Amino acid sequence: MRHSPTPRTGVPSPSAGVGGIVDPAAARRAFTLERLDPAPDLEPFVERHWVVRWDLEPGVTFAQTIVPHPCVNLVAEPHLFAAHGTPAGLFTKDLSGRGVAVGTKFRPAGFHAFLHRPLTELRDRVVPAATIFDPAD
Repeated sequence: MRHSPTPRTGVPSPSAGVGGIVDPAAARRAFTLERLDPAPDLEPFVERHWVVRWDLEPGVTFAQTIVPHPCVNLVAEPHLFAAHGTPAGLFTKDLSGRGVAVGTKFRPAGFHAFLHRPLTELRDRVVPAATIFDPAD
C-alpha cells in the first residue's frame, strides 16, 4: 500500500496510513492500495482518491475489515457506482477472483456540497450515484 504526500505540507494526510485497515499485513498479501491526492480545487471537499486491485486464486476469498472514518466514499466497481455512507460499525468487504475498485474519500461533511441533503440520509447505506447526481453530470 502506498500513498502520496499532500501537496501543501509534503506529509501524508492523517488517515493516509493503514489506520483504518484491520490486519494490514494480511491486506498487503491480498490486494494493492494506491492513494492519490485530489486536484487542488477539490481539496476542500476530497481527502483523496484511491484504487484497490486484487487478483486471488480461484476459490480464495479474502475478507477485509475496515474501521470506517466519518465520511462518504464515492466508489466505482464493475457492477455499481455508488455513494457509501459511514457504516454504523466495522465494515467488511469480501474480495474474490480478480477485480478493481476506484473511489473518492470525501472529507467529513465534504460530500454535503454534492448531496444537498442531510448526510445522515447516507448513514449505513450504499446509494447508487444515479439517484444522487443528475444523469447529465
